[in-house]
Amino acid sequence: MSEVVLNTDDMIVVGGPAIIDLGLEVGATGQRGSQIYAGYGEPNANLSESITPEINDLYINAQSTSEEYSFLYQYQSIPNGNPTSQWVQILKLQPTTYAKNDQAEFVDGVAEIIIAASNIVNLTQTQNLSADNFNIQCNIVNDNPVASSISLVQYTTVSGVLKLKFKVNATEFDGSSWANLDGTKSVHILITVV
Repeated sequence: MSEVVLNTDDMIVVGGPAIIDLGLEVGATGQRGSQIYAGYGEPNANLSESITPEINDLYINAQSTSEEYSFLYQYQSIPNGNPTSQWVQILKLQPTTYAKNDQAEFVDGVAEIIIAASNIVNLTQTQNLSADNFNIQCNIVNDNPVASSISLVQYTTVSGVLKLKFKVNATEFDGSSWANLDGTKSVHILITVV
């Protein structure tokens, strides 16, 4: 009970209670937050049996030799006749890039380079792409300065395999004049998908 400390016609000062009793209890355990797992390979085959995933848990494939490297999966409930839960691919964490140092044979300033599409993009993405989706950059290793460009980019099937074909046009400056590049040269290739 409050105790009156001071009482006048203009002002009343009331003191607080002498004792406050606060009772605390531990509540029920709530649903845990989303867990993020990482492993080498696809999660349905490689997640430890000691781990029981919950709906919306995440998994990252960290196996660089896997076709599904750097993909993020989410554990989802799949509605069908018998609802089940499984890992579903959500997105690729690493941007789609291809980098390689290749040897190319230049004849009269032109070399053709052919790369299998599966080396650049995931096979599930290949049908929605065209040649316009590829940003190709090349640097040619040479003793003399080189000017180069990319032309005739084609995204097409070659011998039953989907491939990216393009030509590298190059000239070199020998100190007094420009001439078409000839011979085998190391070409540093960087391709990104846009």
